[in-house]
Amino acid sequence: MSQDGRFIPPPVNPNFGMPSVPEEMPGATKNDAVTILILGILGIAVCQLCAPVAWKRGNTYAQVCAIQGIPQETTAVVGRILGIVGTVLLLISLLWFVFVLVMTFV
Repeated sequence: MSQDGRFIPPPVNPNFGMPSVPEEMPGATKNDAVTILILGILGIAVCQLCAPVAWKRGNTYAQVCAIQGIPQETTAVVGRILGIVGTVLLLISLLWFVFVLVMTFV
């Protein structure tokens, strides 16, 4: 309250309710490249659901590298390619599953 009885609200924080933004946005790191490679390998060998994730993360990594003007790690490129191949294999296996399921009931 001011001296004349009027209410004066406290100053407003312009970032209220918003997450604080770091000084420098995180960039593409070697750990990201290794993660993409591991997801790509898992998408081919073990769990095909990892392949689209590797593909998406590989695309994001490539965009960040292009924005920052740095070369991509070879491991990230290989992981992205494995993600693409694994996604194609996933789609083929899903189509095969649907085909067998339909032919079973026809």
